[in-house]
Amino acid sequence: MLWIGLFVPGCGRIEYELLRRSDGGPDAADQGADAVDGEAYRQPFSAPEVIAALSTSDADDDPCVSADLRELYFSSNRAGLGNNDIWRTVRTLPTDPWGTPLLVAEVSSASEDEAPAIADNGRAMWFSSRRSGGWAIWFSTRTDTRGPWSVPVEIPELSPMGFENGSPAPFAGDLGMVIRSDSGSAGDMELLLSRRVSDTSRWGPLEPLLELNTMFDDQNADVVGSGERIYFDSNRDGSYTIYMAVYDLAGSRFGPPARVVELDGPGGDGDPSLSPDERYIVFERGDDIWEAHR
Repeated sequence: MLWIGLFVPGCGRIEYELLRRSDGGPDAADQGADAVDGEAYRQPFSAPEVIAALSTSDADDDPCVSADLRELYFSSNRAGLGNNDIWRTVRTLPTDPWGTPLLVAEVSSASEDEAPAIADNGRAMWFSSRRSGGWAIWFSTRTDTRGPWSVPVEIPELSPMGFENGSPAPFAGDLGMVIRSDSGSAGDMELLLSRRVSDTSRWGPLEPLLELNTMFDDQNADVVGSGERIYFDSNRDGSYTIYMAVYDLAGSRFGPPARVVELDGPGGDGDPSLSPDERYIVFERGDDIWEAHR
């Protein structure tokens, strides 16, 4: 069993209900306490380093590391099919260096595709794309982690028409989803949450995370475990910086976000993606993908 964040429409809060994972994967309790409820998040990250295997003169963005730390997806304007495409790099062991990235042609298009997010089991991907005109959330699957991705389909319930919708962040066995969108009233970009009852159900209404959103950009989230913590970037302090907030069960809402100051760099930082135990992070800085450890 696990805790999944459920949004209560109209009040801007997440409440918790005990549910079983729908993907057949191990629950948080089966993975050990450190997978979700450990104290790793209280420790500082090491000094960030650029991932040399990915660093080019092109603009790389939106990294997402797989749960097993053997795949890393990102968007890039390097030569591909369109203005921005989805790319992938792999390694044999989590301690190995990342390999030469390759275009993920089956999910890329002649338009703009970005912000890939991978399910914990490695068999589902959500990403943002303009292939249908406006920015929308798209979805693809594969039968195993070595197979090709299916033809992507748009998810209309996560893509309000006429707005910029992107940066999907699935969590809690893919029953919860946080996206960024300018469809709300809090600011330019804000964090919205949706939920569903199973991995074959339609997504529910998008509701703002009021305790996290400001009149500035709040975006590009990664949600840990079943919603225990959320990492995102914001320019509320002048430049884009990575923040982290801890969910408060007693208050049924996230606590005040805190800057992850050891990751602050010149020019701003964003698009955080973490390992399940929060001991490894990849993020974007200055058109390159960076990494740090705890």
